[in-house]
Amino acid sequence: MKFDNVFGDVQEGIKNFRDSLMSIDQSLQETSLGRLYEEKFKKSTKIPLAHLLIGIVLLVLLITLLISGESAVCNLIGFVYPFYKSYEALKTPQKDDDTQWLTYWIVFAAFIVVESLSFLFNWIPFYYLFKVLFLIWLAYFKGALIVFQHVLDPALDTSFNKCKKIFGSSSSMSMDSSSSMSRDQPSEDRGSSI
Repeated sequence: MKFDNVFGDVQEGIKNFRDSLMSIDQSLQETSLGRLYEEKFKKSTKIPLAHLLIGIVLLVLLITLLISGESAVCNLIGFVYPFYKSYEALKTPQKDDDTQWLTYWIVFAAFIVVESLSFLFNWIPFYYLFKVLFLIWLAYFKGALIVFQHVLDPALDTSFNKCKKIFGSSSSMSMDSSSSMSRDQPSEDRGSSI
């Protein structure tokens, strides 16, 4: 793996983050909260509203960390933003973002399965810090695509092809027959036949 590509991806991710932050700040200025902030506080603080909201989110994460522990913060980082971006990707006509977020969920699922099978991770010093950094890299810097292409895809490809040979003909027949049945039934009758 070339480090130039990784550094380029990190720089692109930082640029995308800054652009998103500016876009969020512009959008927030058009809301009633943005207008209220502009009237009351903007002249005295000189802090953009988006930066203030990020500070509040970080404060909430810190309070969550102190109350619930590292695992809760990792789950928030691993689920909330990717959930939002996945939903947003489903609503757009482009397929690139769908691929990126589907890949994220595959890598995240594999990571969670491996993590749950090993109790040794909890003994690693600063494990949750590394986990948070890893999850941020997966989601924000398209690290999921790198992990999938270089680790998961080669490892799963041969196993998947073997399973496809074993189960391929019977499972595809049952899927084909059930999907053709649902297409042939009128929509009113689908719920009553189950």
